[in-house]
Amino acid sequence: MGVSNFDISDRISIDGYGDPDWGNQVYLGFVGGSASLEQSLPTATGGTSSYNAWMQSFMGYAVITDRSVNQALDAASLDVLGSKFALSCLRNGFTPYWAGFAIPQPTSTLAVYGNGNVYLRNHESHTISRPSVSGPTSGPVGTSVSLTFSASGDSLGHNVRYVVD
Repeated sequence: MGVSNFDISDRISIDGYGDPDWGNQVYLGFVGGSASLEQSLPTATGGTSSYNAWMQSFMGYAVITDRSVNQALDAASLDVLGSKFALSCLRNGFTPYWAGFAIPQPTSTLAVYGNGNVYLRNHESHTISRPSVSGPTSGPVGTSVSLTFSASGDSLGHNVRYVVD
């Protein structure tokens, strides 16, 4: 995910994971190129996993489970590599094979710039149910009436609040 002429000076934090800024942007990528999705990554237990498995896990956490980028980095790294992102090879260095090159490149890390506390949103269309209300439709002024409200929330499982006036 290299971006040509990307200049972070005086714009965003150079360590969006450890020292996020307060902006509304985040950049993840490798300086000099992009690791192959088939790249093997060492795990905390001495085994290996693929960068592809980590990337799928990260995107799932970041977009589907409504977590911040930093929370998704930690969750994906725990699941796939066996340690939080701060202790993983992605943060501390590994020998990558850049996509399209057969020769290993110098030790590299996944750079996180900007604000790792931002949330990536899943913009699926969803529906919010209308609440059903049962009970009397009228009553004498100054007298309490009991009503029962029932609702199922929205189709993505988010909490929904209904206010009665």
